Amino acid sequence: MTLVTACCDEKGHSGVVIIASTTPAASAALHETLKAGQAVRSCAAVHFEGPTPVFSDIKSVPAAVPPLPNAGGVRGGRLSYAAKQGAADFAIDYGLAFSLRPAGAFARGGFGSTCIGRTCGGKGAVYARGSEPFIWERKRNRGGAVICRGGGGHLLCLRCVEAQYKEGSPFVSSATGGPVPQQELFTKYEVFPSTKEVREVRSGEEASEGGHQFFVQRRDLAPCPYCREPKAAAPLRRGVKRALEEGPSPRELGTVALLSELSRSKVPPIAVAAGLFLVPLLDASGGRLLDIFATDRGLSNVPRLVKVDHMGNFRCLCGQKACRDHEVGFLEATRSVSGWWQGGEAIFTAFDESRPFVREVTSGVPWVSPLEQGGFLGAALFGLDAEAWKGGPQLRVIVVNNAGEKPVVCVLWGEKAHCSDIECTGSERCRHLLGVLSKQTLPLVERANDGGGSEGRRTLTERRAERVEQREAGTRRLLVCNDPACRRPDSKAACTHRETLEPWECLSAAALDMGHSHKRIDTVMSRGGASVASLCERWGEEGVRRRDKAKHFCAPRPVEVLSPCGRPWQVESRRGALTTAGARYDTTTYRRVCRIAPGREAACCSIAYDGQEDGIFNFSGNNLVSHGLLLRNHFAAALGAAHSLNFEAGDMATRCLEGPNVPRLDDRVFDSAMQAFNDLAARPRIQHVCSRLDCAHLYTCEVKAVEVEALRAGNPLRPERTEGPSSDLATYAFGRDKVITFDGTFFANSSAMRDFDTEASLHSICEPDPGAPKVAGGFTPLSVGGVRPSDVPLEGIDCPWKYRNGLSELRPAVRVLAMRWCNFRKAPAQGSNAPLKPEEFVAMREGLPMNVAALIDLVIESGACRDPATCAICKAVPRRPWMQGFLKDGPVGPTGWCPTHFQAYGALLHALLIPRYSWVFGRVVTLKLLRHALLEGPLDERGLAYLSNDGPMVAAILRLHPVAGGLYTFPAALRPLVRDIYATNLLCFEPSANRPGPSSRSPLAALHDATEHLWAIEGERLRLIGQLEAAAMEYAEQRGAALKRVANSLLFELEVREPQCYGEGGFLQVPSAAYVERVGAVSTYSFHPLLYGRPRFVDWEDEAGRGKRGSEERLTQHCSAPNPRSSKGRAGVFIACCQDRAPLGYHWLKGGESVSDLGTVLLTRFPFKTLRGLTIVEDAACNAQEWFLNRVPQLAKFMLFVVDRFHSGPVSCAPAGAKRYATHTCAPTLFIDSFPQHGHTITTASEGVNSGLKRCAASLQQITSIRRLISRVTTILDTLFERSKYAVYWSESSNPLRDSIRRARG
Repeated sequence: MTLVTACCDEKGHSGVVIIASTTPAASAALHETLKAGQAVRSCAAVHFEGPTPVFSDIKSVPAAVPPLPNAGGVRGGRLSYAAKQGAADFAIDYGLAFSLRPAGAFARGGFGSTCIGRTCGGKGAVYARGSEPFIWERKRNRGGAVICRGGGGHLLCLRCVEAQYKEGSPFVSSATGGPVPQQELFTKYEVFPSTKEVREVRSGEEASEGGHQFFVQRRDLAPCPYCREPKAAAPLRRGVKRALEEGPSPRELGTVALLSELSRSKVPPIAVAAGLFLVPLLDASGGRLLDIFATDRGLSNVPRLVKVDHMGNFRCLCGQKACRDHEVGFLEATRSVSGWWQGGEAIFTAFDESRPFVREVTSGVPWVSPLEQGGFLGAALFGLDAEAWKGGPQLRVIVVNNAGEKPVVCVLWGEKAHCSDIECTGSERCRHLLGVLSKQTLPLVERANDGGGSEGRRTLTERRAERVEQREAGTRRLLVCNDPACRRPDSKAACTHRETLEPWECLSAAALDMGHSHKRIDTVMSRGGASVASLCERWGEEGVRRRDKAKHFCAPRPVEVLSPCGRPWQVESRRGALTTAGARYDTTTYRRVCRIAPGREAACCSIAYDGQEDGIFNFSGNNLVSHGLLLRNHFAAALGAAHSLNFEAGDMATRCLEGPNVPRLDDRVFDSAMQAFNDLAARPRIQHVCSRLDCAHLYTCEVKAVEVEALRAGNPLRPERTEGPSSDLATYAFGRDKVITFDGTFFANSSAMRDFDTEASLHSICEPDPGAPKVAGGFTPLSVGGVRPSDVPLEGIDCPWKYRNGLSELRPAVRVLAMRWCNFRKAPAQGSNAPLKPEEFVAMREGLPMNVAALIDLVIESGACRDPATCAICKAVPRRPWMQGFLKDGPVGPTGWCPTHFQAYGALLHALLIPRYSWVFGRVVTLKLLRHALLEGPLDERGLAYLSNDGPMVAAILRLHPVAGGLYTFPAALRPLVRDIYATNLLCFEPSANRPGPSSRSPLAALHDATEHLWAIEGERLRLIGQLEAAAMEYAEQRGAALKRVANSLLFELEVREPQCYGEGGFLQVPSAAYVERVGAVSTYSFHPLLYGRPRFVDWEDEAGRGKRGSEERLTQHCSAPNPRSSKGRAGVFIACCQDRAPLGYHWLKGGESVSDLGTVLLTRFPFKTLRGLTIVEDAACNAQEWFLNRVPQLAKFMLFVVDRFHSGPVSCAPAGAKRYATHTCAPTLFIDSFPQHGHTITTASEGVNSGLKRCAASLQQITSIRRLISRVTTILDTLFERSKYAVYWSESSNPLRDSIRRARG
């Protein structure tokens, strides 16, 4: 609604009254006729440039009726100030009030109702609150008020303003610095909407017909003498929850309450594009709104993007570490609620990330998010208020989606910017905003050279050039306050000691290599001047070398050589020795001090500027900066940060650092301290559990208890996703909602200090249960010379597929040549990545099977990429540094190396060629989809998306072959190889797939017959185009349909068949009492009781459960260290935890770590219901998968084994002499980064737990009892997780786990 239409509707039914005159007499009638609920507004100039406003600057803003022309008061009939002065106008600038407080200048939290001038003294009310519209004080009319910007904004009545001028304290202009006459404080204007005319009128002049009067206050007034600084708000931290609110939380009330909570946000939920939505943040625990707000540090709680994935589910795209906590499943309810999403009609199809677009979602909406004084974000404005704010600073939200990247949210508020991409840190570095705002100019806070009369405007390119020049300058000057009050670490007040400021310089490397790169650092020293900011890039090896040689401080240091008291600064160096638990380490500490005499520090500079005070860790070479930096943390970790005993870590640290007369802290004192801690702080069990809903169903005993309670109450829980129908792909899909990480760790524990009597009686959990059955066979042989099942001979197989590795019979020379052609991974030591010579290529081509050679022929015949520099497929291939030396002689042809454009083919062939590994390219979902592609036809986008999450390498090949209608199919040349992959993959899980029945052929033989017949029909149909052979073709097609129907029936049953080891007749049975006692002595799995006894697999293990010599399970033949470390003198534990480092349990390792520990825990403690759809993260997951394929292959079909990011490393950039687990030699299908659904899955949870244990190694290595060792580990694990934001206390009386399970499956 424009100003013209607003004025035309002032007497209509819109409920809006526009003030026509500023005289109380003319508006007296409104006091009688004003009805409740009507909004009173006034014409005003909110934002304008130049000396006077023009018509386009005039807006309609909230106002109040001028007070009545009161001639007397309540005390003896005394005249009011306005009556005494004979004032005919009530002067107030509603436009300035609206610009400073757009959400309610005269409401609670606005300017305040009292005048703080000299006469009123904060006791006289200017207006009355609590009514709408607000009412000016009627009995003490002051004739108006001046709005002062100082102190956060307040009012001065005209009576106090006059008194201020009489005493000689006029208002001062901030532009010129001169006094402002009292009569120039206000200027009265009259606007005529019908003729779009604005003219200046005299004070007291009556309004003309069709005109509207208003006042404009001078906008350059400096703060008055009565201004008070606003109370400093408590520092806001990102992600801090709102204050406790009464009543149940929205998450407890249900979906409707959550949607209602989202609708209250300043940036409401917006439909950005088809399948893409902008959603405000909610508190993870209670579901309360975390609304967006701005501080001097930046924006917090910025709304995140949510997309609809290929399965139709809502998925968060914020990219934060806590992204998995953002439960967005409740948005499903918005599908049936029309008009809930803003920004247009919501389309709930899958989001297409390949379509680039840029959309400013705050443009064209009926609301505005204004920026108030100080740059803080105000409440959203609607209707006439939003129209009035046009032209003022406001929040702009832009969503950018580039092809091949995730969509991002860019937010502009004033000059500052926020981008959800971690690579972007402001409008100057955000490449998304550079593309959107490249032709725009941004207002700057620096004044121009004309004395501040005009705002300087520079383009974004100029501002960026200035930053580059500043970065190249190398140093940055700042002022440091040396007053003791400002140097206190807890000082929060702004520095006012201008006379004590001292010039310091911030070296370019001030914040580098210390964990502070490219981050703003608010230090104690910088509070008197500018904040320390790093303007440099990372050092690199050369920079580190030069820094060590210079031996300078990395922290800011004074420019002058003299301290404030006139004495020179000195760098104090102190050498000492750190002695703990029998070990002695030489250390050196440095600090900058001011000395009066040797041994005496000057009192004026008693607080030395060392690295610990200002928060930047100073290193010089490998020497430590401060003993407190290391030793206090060391002892705090050893003693337990959550406990306070009779000795402190600081005192122990001081005594540890030896000097001339400092006694050493010997082993006896340290050992007694550790012994006291073990006795006082030991915890009998893990007491803290993870509060995230995704982790609740990992606590198996609690899940079972909740299900029993719900069944007894007659309200059973709904089934889990993995318990859906067998025909649904989602039932067998793997997601990030079900992940467990495993890892083992060892720490020093001398064998002389162990409890020999107890240890000799302990058994490993990998030893079989004496009462469990012995299991023979039940697996498919890996290769020709591998271990064969003892229960079934290889004779009787009626199809070409016999082994889990389809190329096990390939000659080694041909295998090496083929791997060189793939050019996928750096060759191992003594290998070569040189391109193939023509004769080598021919030898390789002739030595490969026909189906594999067809893949190479397809690549050779396809030709090279036309433009590799712009091709998205070529640019996505990782850098391969070994190619540079060979490319110096010119480009390499397709017969030498696999072309970069077809690297997906090279990766697949490389995975097929890896020896001693099974062809597991996917699980149930992949088997279903490959069978469909072989027998039924092409896959659609949904099927390809499922295939990408389950079989990424095969999906990468299929994505390169689209056909009409958005479908994908394999070319005819690749179908035989795809069939080999499917058949071998199925044999890995179902050894009976190639065994014929009593009266029928095997399922794989049925697949062979059906595909051969279908492919023959297809070839014959192409040959007989245009000929009349309808009868013969009809019979052949009927025969093909029958064969296809038989193959589908047999193969579907095998694909979804559950393992036979559970239930009646299975080899997993109730454990014996001896096994329960044996395992209980060395393990702690509080939430996973022992369900089954461990059987002995006779083909692979001896009587003690150890692997037989000569078998293929030796770790040295797989991805492992060639020479594993000896376990002598060390103790180890094997830990299971969720993504958030919540320990699920652990057990003691007797001997070295083995994948048998992982397999035994999963088999004996986890029911099949928990294992379905479970992703297992472990640094040797490739060996764990082979362990299951050799023993329980049907169970491995329902689990996803992946290697964590740290140990898998870059796929194609492995160094030649890679150390332990630096880069695995197995296929990338075992690397977690190959699976897109695990892009935000945390894989280093166990590594973080191990790191915490290693920090406590000083206390662990002193323990002489196995019982105390297990108790101590339990205490450490529970203490480490206790500090996490996801940790909640668990007990029988307070059980948050069961509440989470009910909430997730209610």
